[in-house]
Amino acid sequence: MYHLGLGFCLFLIPAQVIYMRRGLGRFAAVLALSLGLILAARLVILGAARELGEIGPLMLVELFGVLALMGGLAAVNAFKPEGEVKLPALLWATAAVGALSIPLILYLRGSPSFAAATKQLFASLEQSLQGLAAQMGGLEVPEAERLFQPETLRKLMGQFFLRTFAFDYFLLLAFSWWAGSRIGARAAGKQPGVRKLIQFTLPQGYVWPLIASLALILADATIGIGAAGFLAWNVCLVFLFLYGLEGLGILQFLFHKYHLPRSLNWLAVLAVAALAMTPRIGVSILILFPILGVSEIWIRYRREERRDEQG
Repeated sequence: MYHLGLGFCLFLIPAQVIYMRRGLGRFAAVLALSLGLILAARLVILGAARELGEIGPLMLVELFGVLALMGGLAAVNAFKPEGEVKLPALLWATAAVGALSIPLILYLRGSPSFAAATKQLFASLEQSLQGLAAQMGGLEVPEAERLFQPETLRKLMGQFFLRTFAFDYFLLLAFSWWAGSRIGARAAGKQPGVRKLIQFTLPQGYVWPLIASLALILADATIGIGAAGFLAWNVCLVFLFLYGLEGLGILQFLFHKYHLPRSLNWLAVLAVAALAMTPRIGVSILILFPILGVSEIWIRYRREERRDEQG
């Protein structure tokens, strides 16, 4: 799954299934075997194309990513007994990987071989984009031509990576744990420890990291705060995603409360998905769900109905 490319986000799921079905010992063996196979295959593939000294930084980045995901999943499973909420463990694992990645980023920024490899990568990407533009009748927009320059692409992708890498890690780790836990628990007849979306709520204190990160993003946009801006973006995206899930849970609860047909529920989901892909409306739709989730701090949408004491 790891070497399928698109299956990269799925390669930890079988390991989590093994943990749910067979326990920690088999889980550790699966991780060790997977790591060995990934390294062996990558050395064979890349070693056939270039010298090992030239691919050292790339191998280091890949090894760090694999170890971070495997170590994060192991830490999440060891954090609390089965059946309890794992969200704090997922957040702490993400924070730890973010901190450990700082020395690696500083090393790569000063590595000539890594700079040469990335320049070659973006030069190939430039050629591909220019070929696509030629097939579409050519580009006559100067801004687009400047965007296709390797150095411009490298800077843009570097900015995007630094602003989202911890958020991407959180998504991969959380999805691997969630999917593997559900599949493995169903096969083993256990409780997966995964809360249903209709019941998903965040503690009130979680709003403060979101507020602080938004304030830092605003400061970065106005006066510039350097590396703290990248940290703020990652924190903001993580908590926007979590409050977005809470907003979806509120909508699901309201559909259930008012006994709306399931077909109407699916129709609403499809309509929201279509609107989210609309350029002008999409951003507003995507922001609406986190706002709805945050608003539950003050408006208890899912408050239990009071029972008639006389009844």
